[in-house]
Amino acid sequence: MSRQIQPPFQASLELDHSLTSWHPKHAQANLCLPGQPRVSLSDADSVLDFLESDLLTIDLDNLEPYLWLISTPLPSNITPLHRQCLRGRRITPMEDPDLHLVWHRYKIFVKPLPAYLCSYAFWEHFVHSPQPQCADQKHAVAQAALGLLRSYSHLVKHPSDFAIAQRDDLQLISKKVTYEDFCRFIAAFEHLNQDDVSKRYRRYGELRFSRLNYLFKIVLWRWSFRDTSSDYRDYFERFFGPLLFVFAVLSVLLNAMQVVLAAEGLDDRYWRTFWSMSRWFAVSTIAVALLLTGVMLLLLARKMAGEILYAVRKRLGRMFR
Repeated sequence: MSRQIQPPFQASLELDHSLTSWHPKHAQANLCLPGQPRVSLSDADSVLDFLESDLLTIDLDNLEPYLWLISTPLPSNITPLHRQCLRGRRITPMEDPDLHLVWHRYKIFVKPLPAYLCSYAFWEHFVHSPQPQCADQKHAVAQAALGLLRSYSHLVKHPSDFAIAQRDDLQLISKKVTYEDFCRFIAAFEHLNQDDVSKRYRRYGELRFSRLNYLFKIVLWRWSFRDTSSDYRDYFERFFGPLLFVFAVLSVLLNAMQVVLAAEGLDDRYWRTFWSMSRWFAVSTIAVALLLTGVMLLLLARKMAGEILYAVRKRLGRMFR
């Protein structure tokens, strides 16, 4: 679907003025995307590739029809920054757009507000420029950008939120921006229509990392949403709790059966069926224990093989480059 995207705010409200005098017909070779010195505006294809990697949430867009299983379908379900502390969460800057507003244990990931999205010239001359060959890509980028900006209208609602966003260890919003200017700018995104934003942002705000991992396994047949395991201990630690519970239950049952079997010589008229069941359960328990051990060994082999194959691919890539 080819369509143009109008600049979502007035030129007088822009927060980044580095492209005020820029026009693509007179682009300077050394002019870069605001906040991204490595992305030159003279190469439109490179700019679009960067924007897709920096803004699109392809994984979560594909998962959107199933997100209702793990999250409240309410786009305003986003806790302001000052209340994240009340929930015991540590705010962690994260450039991966799929991880924006995803929380894991005692931290929540927030993508810093890109400077280029606050530039009117960027929206007017790049996103709004009529180029039919990439209009659909620009439309997808614009929808993701609008969803990200709308999320900031919920994250930053008070001066305290704004102060947190500008902390030296976070830098979610540039320190060149004042709270008053930010409020005037972000007001244009607070009440966007659902169709204006990408699928990930239409009905959902914060998402739980652990539940996303389960949903990825069930729906997309992928091992995890994002792999956070840094070593084998972290990788296998997640299995210890459930396995210990299973073994504890089995141990209690087996001990109870041993007590019953110890009374075998008393009278076999009433215990024959239970003895038979006990023997069957004991053999089954051994089989389950062996099966679980085998599964753990297979997981270990899979983990090691994946790392070896990754290293081999990288090695062969350098050799034949």
